[in-house]
Amino acid sequence: MIVERLPVLTARLSPVHPVCHRPTAKRQRAGKVPFGDYARQWIDDRVLKPRTEDLYRSLLKNHLAPAFGNCDLAEIKEADVRRWRKERLGVVGQSTVAKAYQLLSRS
Repeated sequence: MIVERLPVLTARLSPVHPVCHRPTAKRQRAGKVPFGDYARQWIDDRVLKPRTEDLYRSLLKNHLAPAFGNCDLAEIKEADVRRWRKERLGVVGQSTVAKAYQLLSRS
């Protein structure tokens, strides 16, 4: 229903352009995993060179977490990623967006 999606739609209008709202206790009890938590754990679980780990954490912090950090993995849709990519291309270079997109698709 549109009423249930209102916080998500309202959040998309904010200047930071987050894709969804903060997790609630109900969503956490349901076992849904926020992207930010999952991505941090994904990086932690990998054996990475220090420079690669720094790059991944920077991309997560500066480009992915502001948009997707509080979203449950199941809530992130292809259209959300396309909008995020388009918005990022207007702010940072194509190479940075490509690296962040690659990290998003790997995690």
